[in-house]
This record gives sequence, C-alpha cells and structure tokens, in this order.
Amino acid sequence: MPVISYKISILAILLLYAPISYAKHSPEIILYNRRFITPSIPDDQDAPTKPQEFYKTNNLRRKTGSPFLAKGEYLFIEGYVTDLLNNPIENARIYIWQTNIFGYYNHLLKNTEDDTKYDIDFPGSGTFVTDNLGHYEFTTIAPGYYGTRAPHIHFLIKHDLFYEDFETQMFLPGHPRNLQDEIFTSISPLSRTLVSPKITLINKNNPGDGKYALFNIRIDWIHPNKS
Repeated sequence: MPVISYKISILAILLLYAPISYAKHSPEIILYNRRFITPSIPDDQDAPTKPQEFYKTNNLRRKTGSPFLAKGEYLFIEGYVTDLLNNPIENARIYIWQTNIFGYYNHLLKNTEDDTKYDIDFPGSGTFVTDNLGHYEFTTIAPGYYGTRAPHIHFLIKHDLFYEDFETQMFLPGHPRNLQDEIFTSISPLSRTLVSPKITLINKNNPGDGKYALFNIRIDWIHPNKS
C-alpha cells in the first residue's frame, strides 16, 4: 500500500504542476513516453553564433552553385520531428553543423589555406524546415572526429511555439571512438540508442555510394494544436 500511495502522490504532483496541455493526458502515458524522448545535448561551443550564419540549404555536400563535392563519405540523413505524444511538429526550423572529413569545423578555421584541415567545398552547416508530417532531410558527409570527441552532428531545432530551443547531437552507431567520448558515455544506455540512428548502405552492391541514416527526434513538448 505505501508504494501505491507513493505513485499516486507522484502522479498528482505531475498533474498539479504540468502545463495545461500535459494535464489533458494520462500521466502514465506521459511518464512512459518521456523514456523515449531524444536527450538534450547542448552545444560544446563550436556552433555558428547566429541562425543567419548557417547555410540556407539542406545540402552540406555541395555549396550552392558549385560543381565540386565536399571530401568524405556520402551520408543522407532523414527523419521525423515529433512531440511527446508522437504528433508531427511542422514548420520546425532545423539547423545542423558538423566537422569536415579532417575533424575540423570549417567556420572556425576562417578559410585557412591548410588543405589538411579545411575543405573549401564543404559548407559545414545546413538548414531545413519540417513539413506537415514533421519530416526533414539533409545531404552531407560522415563527420571526422577530434580530440576525445567521437564523430557527431549537432542539431538545433527552433519553433515559434517552443518555450526554448531544443538541441541534441547525432552519433554514428558502433563507431570505435564512441566509448572515448565523454558526452556519449555520460548519458544512459537507452539515451545512447536514441542519439544513434539506424544506418544502412544506400546500395548494398556498391558501398561507395554512401550511407543512409534514419534519425527521428522526439521532443519533451506537447503540440498545443494537436493534443
């Protein structure tokens, strides 16, 4: 009986202090779904400082108007951005940024001529706005690693209805440097799976064609117009 009473008390507190949109739904469902939200992983101070500094297209493999491709393995990323109840979040502005093949952030190098660090054909960042299904996609390259950091891609999501921006990082599943990464190892095993997308070859008969990553993002927020 004490255990049951304790659980009831916790649920009552959740309902009392939760936003109105949360109170419409079963606290059991909210507690369960929160286990599967994409963990928030803040920037490690490598981000472009303002949204206008991000490239406006979702193609990080080729600069607009250029016939040249960035160095590195082709990686196509897509997924769906949803709320806590799995409702699609439309018109979410997604900004991503990452290192080039050499493990350097191009925007931090200020166009250095050192071709062992800087890839002149790599934009380094991109932008996409989700559709009515919450769908997004990016064309990019597999990021390089640096220091103790494993290869990763930063995601920043903004929406006019959000109380605050959401930020996370996508890792490459099974990469040998993941377990050396202090950020990756600091989160729970379940959270690690949530930031490690399923990656497959685009063409099984020709691995050189690149890889496909399905990275869905669930945010701890309930859409006020769909709840």
